[in-house]
Amino acid sequence: MNSQTMYIANKAIETYKEVKTELRFDGEYINHFASLVFADQNENIDIEKIKEIRKYIKKNTKSLQSFRGDMLYMISILISREENYEEFSDTLIEVNETLKDNGFKSSPYLVLASYSIVKRSNKSERKRVLTNMKLIYSLLYKEFNNITDDEDYLICALLAIKFVRDNEEPKEVLKYIESMFNSLLDLENYSRNDLQNIATSMLLNSSATAQYEIKDLINEFKESDMKIGDQVLNIISVVARDEDIRTYVQNVKDVVEYLCDEEGEYAFYMDKTFRTMIGIVIVELYERKESGFTNRYLKELLCFSIYSFIARKKQNVFEEVLA
Repeated sequence: MNSQTMYIANKAIETYKEVKTELRFDGEYINHFASLVFADQNENIDIEKIKEIRKYIKKNTKSLQSFRGDMLYMISILISREENYEEFSDTLIEVNETLKDNGFKSSPYLVLASYSIVKRSNKSERKRVLTNMKLIYSLLYKEFNNITDDEDYLICALLAIKFVRDNEEPKEVLKYIESMFNSLLDLENYSRNDLQNIATSMLLNSSATAQYEIKDLINEFKESDMKIGDQVLNIISVVARDEDIRTYVQNVKDVVEYLCDEEGEYAFYMDKTFRTMIGIVIVELYERKESGFTNRYLKELLCFSIYSFIARKKQNVFEEVLA
């Protein structure tokens, strides 16, 4: 493992230890999220600023809105990197209300989509972004109405932003998704919802060869005993690119082994899929610094993935109580 990747891994470990103490009520998944958000940054995490943001958002939103709980904790960590958190938060709340007024359901996923719109587009672009988002969601719902729901809000928002940025029309998006979805049907142990997730997320991948590499990449992780769980599929879709797959997977494996050697919390009490995701993100943070391949939306997709881990864990606990 090269020195720059090791630096990012060490920064993640150090930040995790800090937030585990200072943000101890957030929970382990969110603590690891915070560690990865700041792993490739020169600045350190600002705990007091994060707490201020949480208080500010709570004060300026209704108590039963989606700006609460786990998503508030995660969004506040992302917003803490903004210079003017009050202005950013005000705009975020406003965009969220606009989306609800346009038929989107209030949910933590809509909050995350709203964050991405504020973060990735300027005021003059947002009307077009909203129009694109509504169109993309309606196209998805028309084709996959039994599996399309609020969990798809983020990817619809990101695609809407991408099409505005690249000055493209989203009307042809469904043809690509249908084609990609059909090509993935022979992937084992994934549901139709999982395959739709991959097919849609692939549109965010800037590599022309990614669609031909994705299945080999997923299978290589599986053969290396690092199965890609459904919570990580949106991330794995954007990292696929034209490079030696075995080398990439080995790089992730090296990071995971280093983390486990350096800090016992990575070796014990952690879901293997979650640990694989951490390794992938650290490799991606390194690649973003060192190569021309940029995962523009990596941290939003990371937020979505970790929130999915949290939701799955809570669902499992609920089912155990009812059993």
